[in-house]
Amino acid sequence: LIATRVAARLGQALDAQVPVRVLFEASSVELLAARVESEVGSGARAALTARVRPERVPLSLAQQRMWFLNRFDTLSSANNIPVAIRLSGLLDVAALQAAVSDVVGRHEILRTVYPEVDGVGFQEVLSADRVRLDL
Repeated sequence: LIATRVAARLGQALDAQVPVRVLFEASSVELLAARVESEVGSGARAALTARVRPERVPLSLAQQRMWFLNRFDTLSSANNIPVAIRLSGLLDVAALQAAVSDVVGRHEILRTVYPEVDGVGFQEVLSADRVRLDL
């Protein structure tokens, strides 16, 4: 993991793509510099930026499969994982509510529903304020 970070930082600093394997193939800093020097300015990966989301986000292939199977057998619980947790001691329900709300707010997939229009499913990401948690 550290090598991945080093390669990414080198690539960013030198505007280059630095494969992780180069770090292991170069036995010294001098050899590493020589290997990376030829890549300087070749262009690092474009930064990931948020784009405008289309009105209807199509399902991925995996989501299409699960959506179809759910419509095919609506009573199946094959992809549900029930969990029961026993807690001992005092529980600060307000703190638990705030923590779970924070996680739901950070991760869109926990706020995503899969409606359909004309028999075609799509993703709809709900805003965090529309999600009601009942703890």
